[in-house]
Amino acid sequence: MIVLALLSLTGCDAFQKAKGTLEGVLEPVVVEGIVLGIEAPQGAGADTIFSGSDYQAGTSVTVFLADAKEVDEIENAPIEGADVTMTDQGAPVDIPELGDGGYALAPGQQLPYAAESTWTLSVSRTSGDETSVSTATLLLPPDHDFADQIPAQHDLNVAIDIDFTGLGYDTALIVVLDEDGVAYSNEPSTIRELYDFTHGNGDLGVVTVPADIFDAQSLYLVGVAGMTNTRAADLDEANTALSTVMMGKMRFYAVSTVVLP
Repeated sequence: MIVLALLSLTGCDAFQKAKGTLEGVLEPVVVEGIVLGIEAPQGAGADTIFSGSDYQAGTSVTVFLADAKEVDEIENAPIEGADVTMTDQGAPVDIPELGDGGYALAPGQQLPYAAESTWTLSVSRTSGDETSVSTATLLLPPDHDFADQIPAQHDLNVAIDIDFTGLGYDTALIVVLDEDGVAYSNEPSTIRELYDFTHGNGDLGVVTVPADIFDAQSLYLVGVAGMTNTRAADLDEANTALSTVMMGKMRFYAVSTVVLP
C-alpha cells in the first residue's frame, strides 16, 4: 500500500502503469505455451523420414496451465478442466486437455500458420457461478530460411552451428530426425522446462547441433525454428512474470552424412 501511495504522487499515468504491472505479477494464472508452424521437407528420402515421425505439416499448439504466484509452485498446481482455444482469423479452435495442466493440439491444418498474423489464445475457467478468462495475444513472427547454414552434405561427427544473430528471435527450437525417429530435440516438454527455456538471459546468437548426433552414415532432417516470446503487454488476466507463449515456424533440411565415393 505504501508503494502504491508513493507511486500515485508521480502522476496518474505512471501510477496506472505501475498498478497494472503489480496486478499482472500477482495474478495467479500461469500460461506457458508453444505455437509451432511446421513446413514439410522436400525429397523422397526426406519425405519418408518425416512421414514416419510425430511431426506433420501445419501448426501444433502446446499449453501448460498452473495456479501459482511463485516460480517454485508452477509444477505443483496444474489447472485442469479449463476451456482452451486458439483463434486465428476464423472460428476458435479447441485445444484438447491432456491432464496434469497440459493441453495440446497435434500438428495439422486446423490452424494454418501465417507469418505476421495475430492470433489469440484464450483460457476460460469456471468456479461456481463465476467464469474467468485469461488471454494471450500472439503476433506470429516471420519465418527465416536457414538453407545457407545447413549443409546438404555433412561430415560424420561434426557439429552444425546455426547463427540467429540479428534476426529478431528470442529463442530457437532445433529438432533432428533420422530413420529411427527423434535423434535430438531441445523442445521443452514440461511447464518447468518451458519456463526455463523462455526466461533465459542474453541475446540469441549461435546455436549448436551437437556433433555426436551425426554419428552414422545416414540421412538426417534438421528442423530449425526461430521463436519469439510474448511480452507482458500481450497478456491479460495472466501472471506476467511467469507466463510466456513462444511462437515460430520450423523448416526441415535434409542433411546426408553418407560418405561419397
